[in-house]
Amino acid sequence: MGQKQLSWWRQITHQTMTQEWVDQIVAEMAEVYEQDERPWVIGFSGGKDSSAVVQLAYRMLMHIDGRQKPVYIVSSDTLVENPVVADWVDRCHAELREVAGKYGLPIHVAKVQPDPRQTFWVLLLGKGYPAPTNDFRWCTSRLKIDPVEAWILSNVHPEGRVMQLLGTRKVESRSRAASIEAHALEGKFGTSGGKLTEAIIYQPIMDLDNDNVWEYLLGFEKPWGGTNSELWDIYQGAHGGECVLDFDRRTASCGASRFGCWTCTVVDQDKSMTNMVNYNTPEFAPLLAFREKIKALREDWTKREVYGRNGRLRFARTMRDEDGNQLLGPFITPGPYRFEIRYELVRDLLQIEQQLAPWRTLTDSDLYWIQHQWTEDGGDPDMMQRLLVEAGRLPPCSDCDGRGRFDDIPCGCNPKGQG
Repeated sequence: MGQKQLSWWRQITHQTMTQEWVDQIVAEMAEVYEQDERPWVIGFSGGKDSSAVVQLAYRMLMHIDGRQKPVYIVSSDTLVENPVVADWVDRCHAELREVAGKYGLPIHVAKVQPDPRQTFWVLLLGKGYPAPTNDFRWCTSRLKIDPVEAWILSNVHPEGRVMQLLGTRKVESRSRAASIEAHALEGKFGTSGGKLTEAIIYQPIMDLDNDNVWEYLLGFEKPWGGTNSELWDIYQGAHGGECVLDFDRRTASCGASRFGCWTCTVVDQDKSMTNMVNYNTPEFAPLLAFREKIKALREDWTKREVYGRNGRLRFARTMRDEDGNQLLGPFITPGPYRFEIRYELVRDLLQIEQQLAPWRTLTDSDLYWIQHQWTEDGGDPDMMQRLLVEAGRLPPCSDCDGRGRFDDIPCGCNPKGQG
């Protein structure tokens, strides 16, 4: 987006997000930075809100003297991120590191991943966990929260005494506003849950709405130069190519689009991924189809064990019918996916890999720990080896120097690594 387009943007938005307003936010951030000794940790997802917070932090650090306190920009890679967004975050990381080095900023950029035994695929395909729901959302803590907390405790402060900057805003949703209020201390500050009991949450853009965020990102250049037009293009693709530019408060803007894991079955429909496939990335259609499959399998009790992983019957107090109406129980609920379903889903993913090569759905670590779990649960100890040979990801056993079992590390596979 060139200077003429920037000027045009300011004109159509009537400069709602003025330079004075930006200066006030930056001045407040500078005051918080200088008056509290806690190192900063900024959660960065690559979306518009966290991008705004990161760029405001850079703008602040580039204009104050004596900047010694470290600032950590941390992204959580669940290993099932939307592929378009995952690539975008990697490129953002490279840019942020380059700028930090150029200007001598005390900024460190990091990406964290879940424990190899707690990845989405090891839990879904290895242990047979049903695809997540609102009532059984086993993914969020294991894939996002726990890895970030562990990284902070290991790399920033052993007791978690940090200032966490988040791009959360009250107007995002009622649930988000309620969460902010529940953890509020004073103004834009709040407490952190989980293991970071000594952490303070700071939400510098809490009072901005969607339009304000876009007005800042598109109406002002990045602190180091350049525009956010590519980020806008990503949102435009996620919104079906029809992002609203008139900022009529009664009309939804691109800010309503939300990115996340391409496997997410907590929502009924992944609208952003669907629109991306329809608008500019049709090659990822198999991912959408796979998501729909695991969502359907979750509701098909014939595909799941009768007993839970602990060998006992599982009960639920309530249940929803096909129309979403809540029914009072107790109800017996099924256990994990049957072995044949877990095998089938791995085969599906390996076939998708062949279509999307060189992009991979399953890491070597996933493959190792999935088979490890199958064997531990009494499944076929050679199944992963056969599936990998079938898919062409491993050569036949006869070419493996006499090593025929996957968990014996055949053919150069690095089972305990992340790659």
